[in-house]
Amino acid sequence: MTRRKRRTFTAEFKKQMVLLYENEKPRQEIIKEYDLSPSTFDRWVKQYANSGSFKEKDNRSPEEIELIKLRKEVQQLQISFSIASLWFSLRNMISSSCSGVRLSFSSKEPDARCWRTHLSKDDGVSSYSLMISLLVLPDKCS
Repeated sequence: MTRRKRRTFTAEFKKQMVLLYENEKPRQEIIKEYDLSPSTFDRWVKQYANSGSFKEKDNRSPEEIELIKLRKEVQQLQISFSIASLWFSLRNMISSSCSGVRLSFSSKEPDARCWRTHLSKDDGVSSYSLMISLLVLPDKCS
């Protein structure tokens, strides 16, 4: 048995199929005539009944929306934790090997001697930047 090639259908086509069904054309007849899989057709009917849209985003349950929100929040907290860990590790490393070094943590643009790390995700999590400014006093660091 060969697999049929995956097809894509426009929202307009999906709507026409659902409207045929709502106008009492038998489900089996629509599926056979247009060579549709029953599960695909049933999903279209359900989506149209729920939101009038065939986009997955428009048909998410409140639980799915909450789960997506919580996953983004967890990801932001993980990034914040990584930034804090980096900050404290760097501070401890420099403090143990240098005297007279002052580290400042700032959201403002520091002077020319700074390291900037940008952490961002493509999935909508906002970009974070960590600016660590090293103000080294001359002859104090070995």
